[in-house]
Amino acid sequence: MGLFKMVRDMKKMAKQAKTMQGQQLRDAGYEPGVGGSMQQLGDLLGQANIQLEGIMGSEADRARLMSEGVDGEASIVAMGTPARGATMFNLMIDLEVRVPGRDAYRVANQYLVPASATLGIGVTLPVKVDPNDPAKITIDWDRAPRAPRPGEIRPVDPLA
Repeated sequence: MGLFKMVRDMKKMAKQAKTMQGQQLRDAGYEPGVGGSMQQLGDLLGQANIQLEGIMGSEADRARLMSEGVDGEASIVAMGTPARGATMFNLMIDLEVRVPGRDAYRVANQYLVPASATLGIGVTLPVKVDPNDPAKITIDWDRAPRAPRPGEIRPVDPLA
């Protein structure tokens, strides 16, 4: 009898899951069933393509700024919370930017950040600034301070 009860319970759970899936589709504005699921999948793929185009455009702009941008530095004034477990993540960072020959200014933008980057309020980062649009900034992560690798042996600063 135990086997029949387990099969009956599994059928009941499958029916509940199907009902919940239909409700989630309706809540998201889709018709329940395969058609609604396919429409939702199509919309999600469309959103992913838009995000990918944005990333590709940002990377092209980053390459341009790295070659044509004006050297400067920027200190982190405020920032969002880094994502856990990713090797790269998007992060909102508010920077105080200093470029020789210009007044310092602040700008907040989303930046693609490597997980190895050392981040925190007051950290100074090397940047490249668009000569025509000071809001367009890229961070030179190759020259930025990095967190130590696991197990890395480092000297102690006796003045710290």
